[in-house]
Amino acid sequence: MTDDFPEANRAVPLLCCVEASASYLPRAHYGLRMLLLPLGIDPRWGRRADLTGQGLYYGPEPDGFPEGVLRLYRSPASIA
Repeated sequence: MTDDFPEANRAVPLLCCVEASASYLPRAHYGLRMLLLPLGIDPRWGRRADLTGQGLYYGPEPDGFPEGVLRLYRSPASIA
């Protein structure tokens, strides 16, 4: 990224939905943000119902999304 191309310094927003307990949610948000930012993606948090086109879902029920939604399964047993 250089100052010659200011557009290259902007992360692309991506709608993301995380379904997790209230105690785990901040850690999940942080982890996904740290995973996506080096790729030039800025996660924008939304609800499951908001994922109607492109986006990312991280949670225990990854079925039923449109083709453009990347689904990351999280086992409910994986969180103590």
